[in-house]
Amino acid sequence: MQKFQYPYLLHLLWLLIPFVVMIIWYVRWKKNTIEHLFSLEIRSTLLPHYSQKNMLGKALFAILIFVILVVGMANPQLGTKKEKMQGKGVDCMILLYVSNSMMAQDIQPNRLERAKLFITKLLDKLQNDRVGLIIFAGEAYVQVPLTIDYSAIKMTMPFVSPASITSQGTSIGEAVALAEETLGNKDIQNKAIVVITDGEDHEKEAEEAIASAKKKGIKTFSIGVGEEQGAPIPMGNGENKKDEQGNEIKTAFNRKMLEELASIGNGSFYHLGQQSDIVDEVAHSIQEIEGKNFEEFFFSSYESYFYYFLIAVLLLVIIDFFMPEGTWHSLYRRQTMFLLCMVLIGNSAFGQDQIKDHKEELNKKIRQGNKNYETKNLPKAEIEYRKALQLSPKSQVANYNLGNSLYEQNKFQESKEYFAKSAS
Repeated sequence: MQKFQYPYLLHLLWLLIPFVVMIIWYVRWKKNTIEHLFSLEIRSTLLPHYSQKNMLGKALFAILIFVILVVGMANPQLGTKKEKMQGKGVDCMILLYVSNSMMAQDIQPNRLERAKLFITKLLDKLQNDRVGLIIFAGEAYVQVPLTIDYSAIKMTMPFVSPASITSQGTSIGEAVALAEETLGNKDIQNKAIVVITDGEDHEKEAEEAIASAKKKGIKTFSIGVGEEQGAPIPMGNGENKKDEQGNEIKTAFNRKMLEELASIGNGSFYHLGQQSDIVDEVAHSIQEIEGKNFEEFFFSSYESYFYYFLIAVLLLVIIDFFMPEGTWHSLYRRQTMFLLCMVLIGNSAFGQDQIKDHKEELNKKIRQGNKNYETKNLPKAEIEYRKALQLSPKSQVANYNLGNSLYEQNKFQESKEYFAKSAS
């Protein structure tokens, strides 16, 4: 199995668009300028080694080097240790609503953070069930496919936010249809869908999609997040959302609609409010569904391959060094640039090793904390998470997990502080 350790760095490849445009403009500008200033005879005398093809070739080499360097920085990894898991359980897709209304603070720290905390606690209650995560607003997509490796879902929690979906709205129907497709058509009596939303608004397709899932034997549970009196919608700039007349908009928790959806899906409705703790009830409802035997393989260890890409960059730089752009009088300058590239690449490789060691130590502390958290040794888990934060104070995972640990110890005010850090 392949993955990137730092996939967000791949977005640097978007820089190729302005880079290519600049190269095309520069080549054309240089060609037109030379042809405008010099006649063919003078050109052959003053610029005997000028070659537009060589210049284009070097530009293409620069693009290739940039692409390989970015991919190397993202650190491709290959699964090297494969583990086999056998068990009997349910296939369950969790559908999490991430629209702006979920940032309302009628429950603390806000609706979305409470929903993410609920998911984390629910996963701690489940055993041998395959769970997947879909996030949705105006559109829906699979954040984590069905897996028994619950840590894969927990690790994504700090990064889930309204910014994860580009289109705002409430497309419950699309999310349910995607969940139905992901669950597949086999062993349909062993499947469940859990919809977590404030029920602010929905379209008619939601009821149709849930009815379709019910026909296939898939149970749908709805979980309403928030309080019925409603709350303003923070917009992230210190202001709340307003309508066209400038009036503040409040988002209200829609109990009736969510109860109807649960009834259509032959499931149950649960309210996740300020004082409610529904984890045990939801876990029990899922476990009441008859499980199926399954066998799944997953990778627990990955090998990094960034250094192969750095070697490729080094070789391409050497080739580029010997490719003439025009005259050879700039050889000294290019030799200086070559030596500078060698130093930078060497420092980059050394830096990657340091980053890798630091990351492994950070993950080790978080894993130790998770192990203590799962065995309810909360004080020890808190210590391990704090050690992780000493290594990386801005780690969203460590801040979020420490918030969970403090919350379970009834240290609500302090847990709120660390939830806020992970959310930021």
